Amino acid sequence: MLGAALLSAQTAEERPVWSPDRKLYAVELPGQKVGKGEERERFAIYDSEGKPVSVIHIWEIEPDGTYRVGIRGCEDQGWIDPGRFFCSGSINPSTGVYLFYDATTGKELGERLGTEFTWSPDGSQVANFGSVPHFLDAESKSDSLEVGKFVYPGGPDGERHRFRSEILWSPDSRYAAVIDHRCRKQNAFYVIVMEATTGKWSEYKLHWSGEPEEWPPELDFAFRWNGNRIVVDYDGAEEAISLR
Repeated sequence: MLGAALLSAQTAEERPVWSPDRKLYAVELPGQKVGKGEERERFAIYDSEGKPVSVIHIWEIEPDGTYRVGIRGCEDQGWIDPGRFFCSGSINPSTGVYLFYDATTGKELGERLGTEFTWSPDGSQVANFGSVPHFLDAESKSDSLEVGKFVYPGGPDGERHRFRSEILWSPDSRYAAVIDHRCRKQNAFYVIVMEATTGKWSEYKLHWSGEPEEWPPELDFAFRWNGNRIVVDYDGAEEAISLR
């Protein structure tokens, strides 16, 4: 059978990564020169019978000579859903790069910079922590939440934001939330809830306080949606907030 023969001939780096519905698979290959362009690496996409479907290019230089963000390679890759594929890498120890593609055509659908890339449950949007310049001193480093084109906080506010949780999407994909430790002027913890389609955000102050975390801060708060409430767990205690 073609699949078995293909597996036996491949090195570990070339083993196929199957889509969730097992109709497509991706094989990682070394980058090539294409026109004036040069790839860092590429992924060949095949259907379940081994027929070529598309090629996903991880560009260093595009064929027209355009230089891309200097991703150091795909440190993680896989399927978002049966039709979309991602490559996640980094520029430096502080800045991640997240690229995603239409696997059936190889077309690049988007590029995000930052960390903690998290898709909404319906797969329509990705949220992430914004990019923080690597060479800033630790006192100047501050987190931001990006959902599509929207950003929290909207600009410099004199505060230092240190996020203390992963990004949490609401089950209906309307909202993305995070725990924000404001630790320059207030030394207070807030749940920040951003509406994905408008960028409007609400804040809910929590009862905890604590010393500023080193950079990068530990994501040691856990929280979950419970109907119209968010329940926060930290250090053996729990607090529930009702959304406005």
